[in-house]
Amino acid sequence: MNANSNAIFHYLLVGYIIFYCVFAIFAFIAYLQLVPDKEKKADKPWEDPLDIILIAVGLMGMIFLLTDLHSITMKVIWRPLSITLAITQLYLNLKGRLDLLHSSEAKEGDEVLGYTDFSIILFLLPSIYLNIYYAFR
Repeated sequence: MNANSNAIFHYLLVGYIIFYCVFAIFAFIAYLQLVPDKEKKADKPWEDPLDIILIAVGLMGMIFLLTDLHSITMKVIWRPLSITLAITQLYLNLKGRLDLLHSSEAKEGDEVLGYTDFSIILFLLPSIYLNIYYAFR
């Protein structure tokens, strides 16, 4: 990459990292405020901490990419971690969607579910891609 495209990449990456942090914070606040306590209690106890860990790991990978960290040890660690991050995120999203569709609360034609799933996928895919890119470049 030339100097201009490298600078543009860094600005876009910084912008996405800021967006990622703000979106994650607002998503957790929305979850705490909007989801009824009855539904929160139905969640498995490991789901919320795992979500926080996955968000943090995704953020760390993007920061490593931004700072151009070339540690061989970190790359060896990050390769399986980035693949695990991608698989776990996709599994949790698909599992959550299927659980919701099979629940008694899912209504026919509920467009909010589709928009929520689409926004979460749009939010996570760049992070997953950037983590894998950092690990294998």
